[in-house]
Amino acid sequence: MLILAIVALAPAECAQIVGVLLVFMLMVGPAAPAQRLTSSVGKGILLSAALALFEAWGGITLAHYTDWPASFWITALCAAVYPLSTAASGRNDTGIFTAMRNTPAAPSRSRLTGSG
Repeated sequence: MLILAIVALAPAECAQIVGVLLVFMLMVGPAAPAQRLTSSVGKGILLSAALALFEAWGGITLAHYTDWPASFWITALCAAVYPLSTAASGRNDTGIFTAMRNTPAAPSRSRLTGSG
């Protein structure tokens, strides 16, 4: 009887986590490639919406023809689009990390205090 309770509770508890991960992927997944491929906010929003529709409907379609769930396919499509957009954009920068690398280093403590 205990095993039946565990089998019933495990998917019920995991469903919330899977739902949160899917929502996070649908929020971040389309926006990241759109940021890499466009230079204006308006075009980025439109491309992000188009990518979200493609990934959602593509995931539902793939789930219909396979035994895998829609959440897997939506996440897989989101994860596959970003490297493709990075390759298509031709930019070598990595966003904030490039900006941090190109800024001059902060002065050392010895220069601030005058001790040497």
